[in-house]
Amino acid sequence: MTAVEPQHSLRELLAANVGAERALDGLAEAIPLSDASVEAVTVADAFHWFDPVAALAEIRRVLRPAGGLAVLATVPDWSGASWAHELGTLLAQARPEHPHFDGPSWREAVLAGGGWTAPREIRVSASQPAQSEQFVDYIASMSWIAAMPERQRAETLARVRAIVAAGETPDEPSVQVVVGLASLA
Repeated sequence: MTAVEPQHSLRELLAANVGAERALDGLAEAIPLSDASVEAVTVADAFHWFDPVAALAEIRRVLRPAGGLAVLATVPDWSGASWAHELGTLLAQARPEHPHFDGPSWREAVLAGGGWTAPREIRVSASQPAQSEQFVDYIASMSWIAAMPERQRAETLARVRAIVAAGETPDEPSVQVVVGLASLA
């Protein structure tokens, strides 16, 4: 496994867990790997940050023939939390604008790019016991939150913590993981 991560702080965490030689500085649009060097590329909660045309071309370049692409997205279900609407509103207002977040889905990009099998999705739902602080940790782990200037990040997370602490949190919230799959045609 080799991880490609553009953010220095996240890359340091990866390096501490998998070794510096396996945590590379790079972007989806400029993957620091040689042609046809991997069997699969996995993207976790990040495709919306990519220039889809450039990223898919680069992913095709590093994949071996018949190699696969897996695009994962986590979708938390906060419907049982009294704070869900207020937190959702805060996050929507704080989210930075970038050209791909609200652009075409990964499926549309794969179909438009050609050279891939028909994309498909698998949805898996699970629930587990959770405490309110785990929701704050989840928000803190979002790439666009992690990329905020330190002061803004601290202020945003303080607001998140206050909203969650003031409300009721379900004992066993659910989360859905959407796994998108396609392979080189």
